[in-house]
Amino acid sequence: RVDSLWSVFRGEDGPPLFGQKQVIFVFSTKCRIFSSNLDAWHRIASEARKCKTGVYAVSLDSIQSTIKYVQENRIISYRVFVPRSARSFSGDNRISGIPLTVLRGSQGHIENIWLGAIGTEEVKEICREISQ
Repeated sequence: RVDSLWSVFRGEDGPPLFGQKQVIFVFSTKCRIFSSNLDAWHRIASEARKCKTGVYAVSLDSIQSTIKYVQENRIISYRVFVPRSARSFSGDNRISGIPLTVLRGSQGHIENIWLGAIGTEEVKEICREISQ
């Protein structure tokens, strides 16, 4: 499912801010590294669900491009949001690079951020942090 929203990190029209730990993937389909992260993100999402952790993604592409990509690549294991303005979303949330893997605590604070390619060691680290 692809939804439009303003700021997933602030919870406006997006996932709830509090009460549940969350993993948020931020990407652009035009980013070369993004496609190499898909398998890692699916493993992380699977582990997150076991721990009752919310899993969401934010695409910095247009809603039309995102829908097309999601349908063609079967990204259906977690909800994908598209900000009304990618530039505003990136600025408001201080995003300086993508792909980004964000772990947000149940009280809404950012616990950790991983920028770029996610390898086996990062997957293990993220899964460990999810289960704590």
